Amino acid sequence: MAQASLRRPIPSGLLPPPKLNYEGLIHTDQASNANNRNVNLSERTFVALQRDLDARKTTTRGADELCARQLHVGEAARLASTPEDKENAARKSRTLRDSVQARERELSQLEKSLLAHGPRIPNTSHPDVPLGPESNARIVSSHGPAPLPTDPQRDHNELNDLPRMRFVENGVRFKEGGDLECLVLPSALRRHWVGGNRFGKVEIQWE
Repeated sequence: MAQASLRRPIPSGLLPPPKLNYEGLIHTDQASNANNRNVNLSERTFVALQRDLDARKTTTRGADELCARQLHVGEAARLASTPEDKENAARKSRTLRDSVQARERELSQLEKSLLAHGPRIPNTSHPDVPLGPESNARIVSSHGPAPLPTDPQRDHNELNDLPRMRFVENGVRFKEGGDLECLVLPSALRRHWVGGNRFGKVEIQWE
């Protein structure tokens, strides 16, 4: 119940926080993976993750128990036979509500702490992939024919000069013709309508 109550609406324009498997980030293979990939990661990161995970479990369990007690007290207040009993139950319910909200604030802080430490640990899905900027990348394999040598004189627009390969010019002329038709057709139809000939043939040609 406490976890469900922590869900807050995300402001427009902001991305939701990533969902990480923090339980999987504290395995021993995570530390060896970080070491193999030369990640500057201190042991305190894993200690902090384990500490926050334990605290989150304890706080969540306590919040759930308080929520259950609050529901029970609320039901007792509804069934109370005297005003005094109803008031006492309502007072207990308000106290439990404040305690639940305090637990929720603790859980929110723990989630922020987990999110501050979790993304520092590299994933194990591709352990051979180097970290860092693009200059650190390396070619694992290549397929197909070898690429042509770099030539600053090579221009892809030269394809338009080949027979039956005038992609750009044909596309431009087709669009110009469509724009012209959109402009001329309403005027031609209006002339036919005003002149009394409601069913006229309109032809537009361009080269």
